Amino acid sequence: EETFGWHFRGQVVVESMFTELVRTFGLKPGDTMVFGGCSAGARGALYNLDYVPGMIPHGIRVVGLFDAAFWVVTTNVILPQQTAMVLKLSNATARLGDRCLAHFPDPDEQWKCLYGEFRAQFISLPFIVIQSQYDSFQLFTALM
Repeated sequence: EETFGWHFRGQVVVESMFTELVRTFGLKPGDTMVFGGCSAGARGALYNLDYVPGMIPHGIRVVGLFDAAFWVVTTNVILPQQTAMVLKLSNATARLGDRCLAHFPDPDEQWKCLYGEFRAQFISLPFIVIQSQYDSFQLFTALM
């Protein structure tokens, strides 16, 4: 089995989180919700952002905040290969986005729809990016 018997439920976790936030804090039309994360969490927020309005009551403004989500593709960094493996293992195809998939129809390139450098241009909701010029994780990965 391709997932080695593992079961990934990230999409269910995100949807459950929003259900609980609305129930607990009474979010209502006119409120603003900032959805984001840092590093890998920011990447998850990046490819979930456009789906958030469908998980909460209509009329809540949603904006993204991505801290260190834009890892750069270079020849000596394995992050693209890791992203392709994550796509395959977690079956994250439901979050690739129709516009991104139309741009990257080749199954060997669809991992790009989970990668900030390529996905950002297809996000329809407003977002803010925080990105250091030098990312210690990526530098470490590049030097390995």
